[in-house]
Amino acid sequence: MLTDKVKFLQFINNMPDVLLGLITGLLPVVALAILMALVPVFIRLIANLAGFLTIQDLEAFCHSWYYAFQVIQTFLVVTIASAATSAITSVINKPESALTILGEKVPPASNFYIANTCYQIYVQEPNITDNRGKFYPRALMQLFTGIYLGELCLVALFVFKKNWATVVLEIVWIVVTAAVHIYLTWKYVPLFDAVPLSAIKYASGDSSYLYPYHDHGSSEIKFVGQNYWKADNRFNVSYSDQALIDLPNTTNMDINAPQRLSPINWLIKFFNPKKETFELIRSMMPRAYFKYVEYFPAFIDTAYYDPVVSDEKPVIWIAKDNMGLSDIEMEKAQQFGVDISNDNATLDENGDIILSGFPPSYKAPLKV
Repeated sequence: MLTDKVKFLQFINNMPDVLLGLITGLLPVVALAILMALVPVFIRLIANLAGFLTIQDLEAFCHSWYYAFQVIQTFLVVTIASAATSAITSVINKPESALTILGEKVPPASNFYIANTCYQIYVQEPNITDNRGKFYPRALMQLFTGIYLGELCLVALFVFKKNWATVVLEIVWIVVTAAVHIYLTWKYVPLFDAVPLSAIKYASGDSSYLYPYHDHGSSEIKFVGQNYWKADNRFNVSYSDQALIDLPNTTNMDINAPQRLSPINWLIKFFNPKKETFELIRSMMPRAYFKYVEYFPAFIDTAYYDPVVSDEKPVIWIAKDNMGLSDIEMEKAQQFGVDISNDNATLDENGDIILSGFPPSYKAPLKV
């Protein structure tokens, strides 16, 4: 034991079982949680220095890097350190049995993570920022990291036991996991930051669009993105027929139908979740959710432009002077099509501007 080599830790062996259990089980978890609580503070500080413009982007940066820190520091480092400290004395005494000793000492390291998981249940807090569920699919994809680490740990344990048949079998499962991971990444990751236009139109009640079930809009996103930058089709984007498919007759109905559809049996929902269609879930929602804000097409075309692109050209307002310099500058500017005026503003003898009315571009507010 480590207390045999480090003399000042021998007092731990003389403690009651209750205190010994708290020290070995709860104290490391609490100490690690306190240290880990400081990490997001530094990550957010780095994100601010990096220039993220929105809280959502800042939190996404913090989420990704904090997860990476937890995997490396909390899992890998703690596992290696725990196994090393518990096995170092035995390995020193019997170096020829190193693999067997590690195979016996590594599994007990999981006790720490069991206690850590139980502790996290009581300290979880709701997210203070509204990210519209964007972190949920990211967290699902991050689960593959835990699957990979678990499979690699099993490979290591089988190697320690020199069970080569199970090593080969576990490697096969790692390859299968990687294939599933690649497929899901190709299928769903493009939808994290882009939503198919047909899905938006379909959800808003446009019966001329259907949700692209076969690829969830990934091909449509690619097609629209490429077509957008064509000079002859910058704003009149057409949609590929390949991105849309016909729904079965049981679901191809008007999504604004007022009647409430019958719910699907839980057994059918479990084995065939496609039966729980968008129309079925939509019919269960309050009718108030079906009211959408309608915009003019001209506003939609320039909705995300900088205001200076679509707003009216401002009128330059200069002060009139007794020497006529403002009139000369106005003539020069007007030759280049610049709107300029020196009305209702004059310069006094001290060079101060005296205003006698509203600016030339002023529009009186409407009185209701």
